[in-house]
Amino acid sequence: MCAIVAATNIAATTASSGQWNCANGVPVGSVCGWSGVTCTNGAVTGIVIPSMSVTGSLPSQIGGLSALTSLDIGGNSLGGSLPSTLGDLSALSSLKLDPNSITGSIPSTLGKLSSLTYLDLGGNSLGGSIPSTIGQLTALSHLGLGPNSITGSIPSTIGGLSPLTYLDLGGNSLQGSIPTTIGKLTDLAHLGLGPNSIVGSVPTTLGALQALTYLNLGPNSLSKTIPSVLGTLTKLTDLELGSNSLTGTLPTTLGQLTALTNLDVHQNSLSGTVPPALDSLGHLTKLNLGSNGLQGLIPSTLCTSVPQLLTSQTGLSCTVPPTPGTSRAVAYY
Repeated sequence: MCAIVAATNIAATTASSGQWNCANGVPVGSVCGWSGVTCTNGAVTGIVIPSMSVTGSLPSQIGGLSALTSLDIGGNSLGGSLPSTLGDLSALSSLKLDPNSITGSIPSTLGKLSSLTYLDLGGNSLGGSIPSTIGQLTALSHLGLGPNSITGSIPSTIGGLSPLTYLDLGGNSLQGSIPTTIGKLTDLAHLGLGPNSIVGSVPTTLGALQALTYLNLGPNSLSKTIPSVLGTLTKLTDLELGSNSLTGTLPTTLGQLTALTNLDVHQNSLSGTVPPALDSLGHLTKLNLGSNGLQGLIPSTLCTSVPQLLTSQTGLSCTVPPTPGTSRAVAYY
């Protein structure tokens, strides 16, 4: 614990309470009484010090806290790199370091943390690639790695994280294609993969993600057509496919997504008309069709009921007769 004191300014941020103090490398008083520290039978099991203006870096000695189950230093200004010794924290179930100013790469040794259920490293300046060993974290339910500056491709081993309910890799510089193995994450409710530089097509295996409520695949460089199987994801409330290179027409199956509140397909190369089936999307509050090759009349219910209907740089229009005795202006954004 004194190594953390030496490597950061935590002593200064807690000076008013006289905690997190060491003398000659030895704690002053019991560390179990320090702010944000919890212990079980005298062993440190938790360090939870978010948003305390902590600077400095994580020392390699942190790997010696063998009983640690929770480490939360998010919302601070930590720099430096992640020590590989984090992989020695075999009891760790939650690691929250978002956001900070951490650099370097994600240590492959994190794959040793078999008890980890929550991992969020977003809001840092991490580079390098996502280690394939991430697929060994088979207890993980939450994985957040964005925004950062991570490159390379999404490892196919990520499909082995079957308990995942939250996966967000957006705000990086990922390339390659979306691995089809993501379709194995059948408990996933949140999937964010944009913005990145991902190429290829939208895999049809995403249709297996029946628990999904949020799907963001843009901006990226995805091409080919929107798979009709996305229309089976009936729990979706937010579908964002904008700023890609998608072609073809809007699938009529999207009309089955009756829980949708936001549908964004702007800035693609879509053609054809807006399917009448989309008239059944009665919960939409935003529909962005702009910057496409779409043509023709927008189904009437969409014209009258969607508060934000964005159609700029298309050939779309609304013909909405006013209710007798009233006047109504249709707004285009």
